[in-house]
Amino acid sequence: VEKQKLVKSAKLYAEVYKEDSELRDLTNSAIEDWPK
Repeated sequence: VEKQKLVKSAKLYAEVYKEDSELRDLTNSAIEDWPK
């Protein structure tokens, strides 16, 4: 049971991290394109 929980949380974390990195890339490009 513990292993299943671990795998589930790892997958969940990976999904969140992936979305987070995409969001970070969007934010970074938006900041770079911002007029100075």
